[in-house]
Amino acid sequence: MELDLTLFEKNISNMNLFELADWLDACRNQVKRENFDTDSEYYENLQIFCDAWEKHYYKYESFYNNAENDESVYNSIFYKALLYTTVKNNTLLVTKFDGGEHICPIATCKDLESITISKDITLGEIDSLIGDMFFAILKLFDEGPFEDYKSTLHKYLVKYRFAEIRIIRYVRFREKNFNKVPVLSYNELETLAQQHQSFVHMDLKQKRTNYTNGLKKYDITKSVYSYFCSSDKCEKDFAKKMFVNLGFLLGLSLEHLENLLEYNGYSISENSQRKFDQIVRRAFKCGFSREMAIGLIDIEKAKGYNVPNLTKNSKG
Repeated sequence: MELDLTLFEKNISNMNLFELADWLDACRNQVKRENFDTDSEYYENLQIFCDAWEKHYYKYESFYNNAENDESVYNSIFYKALLYTTVKNNTLLVTKFDGGEHICPIATCKDLESITISKDITLGEIDSLIGDMFFAILKLFDEGPFEDYKSTLHKYLVKYRFAEIRIIRYVRFREKNFNKVPVLSYNELETLAQQHQSFVHMDLKQKRTNYTNGLKKYDITKSVYSYFCSSDKCEKDFAKKMFVNLGFLLGLSLEHLENLLEYNGYSISENSQRKFDQIVRRAFKCGFSREMAIGLIDIEKAKGYNVPNLTKNSKG
C-alpha cells in the first residue's frame, strides 16, 4: 500500500479540536500491520511514516506542546485531542423529542457536520465534556502525587474511558400548543426546527461498561490492575510497561506519562540510552498509537536488541 505522507503537509496549528482528532486517527491508521504481506515490508513503511511524523513534530513543536504559545498545558489543543481520541468512539448524540429519539455517532468531523439543530450549542457541549475530562487528568497529575491518586485514576477510567457517554438533547418548541403535535421522525423535527422557534436542553449521561475487557486490549490483566488499585499498602513492583500501557489507554501527554511513571518509581528520561525508553518517549511526544510503538520495538528486536515489548503484562 502507498503511504499518504501528505498528512504531514498540513498545518495542524489551524485545526480545531475535532479536526485534530480526525488527523490523529488518519495518521495512526496509515500503517497497520495487517495491511502488509511481510514483517519487513511493515517495518520499512512504519519507519518511513514515523520519521516523517517526527519531522512534522519539530516543524510544529510549539503547537504540539501548547497551542497558545505560552507555557501552560491548560491551553494545549493537541493534548486535548489525544484524550478525545480515547472516547469519541464511545460517545453518542441522542436527540429526544415528543415523537421519539434519534441516536447518531459523533466520532468524526463528518458526523458532526450532520448536526443541524442547535449546532453551536451541541458542539459547545461536546467541547465542555472534553474540557471536564482534561481538567480531571490535569488534577490527577499537575497537583502533585497524593495518597489516593490510584482511586482517583480508577474513578476517571470507569467514568469516562470505558463508559458509554450519551450527550442528550431535548428539543422543544417555544409555541406551547405546538408541542402537543407529535413529531414522527428526526427529519421532520429538523424541518420544523428551521420553520419554528425551538430551544434545546442539554444533558450528559454515562453508562458504565465492563472496563476489564477494555484493559485486556492493552494487555493489562484484571488481577494486576485490581491489585494496583487496591488499598493494600504493600509497595509491590509492577512492570514498567503496565504504566506505559495505561498512558496509551488514557491518551496521556508525554509530560503526564512521566508523572505516572515517577509516581511508581520509574522514568523515561530523555537521556536514557534504553531503546524501550527512547521509543516510548518518541511515541508520546508525537502522538503515535500503541500499535505503532509496538511495531517500532519489533524493529529493534529484529536487529537483535532484547527490548521489552508492551504486550502480555504480568505482575512485576
